[in-house]
Amino acid sequence: MWAPYIGLRNLNKPVELMLFNGTEHITTNPAVRLGSQGGSIDWFRFWLQDYEDPNPAKAEQYKRWHGLKKMQAENERKSANAQDRPN
Repeated sequence: MWAPYIGLRNLNKPVELMLFNGTEHITTNPAVRLGSQGGSIDWFRFWLQDYEDPNPAKAEQYKRWHGLKKMQAENERKSANAQDRPN
């Protein structure tokens, strides 16, 4: 999954890559599975519903994601400005 991550990062798009210890591709360890799936749920709820879990242990992820959301807003602003300019 490095190629999509690096490509999006190089394009200054909001992207995050989570790495878990271990060599398993399929997550069979319950703790790793919970981290993976729970992180995905948090990510989609944040972006699609503007929801943040009030759990203080997740404050750092939301701080990172607010930075990514700011990056996305800046990208959209630049894109809108570029479309408004005559060719």
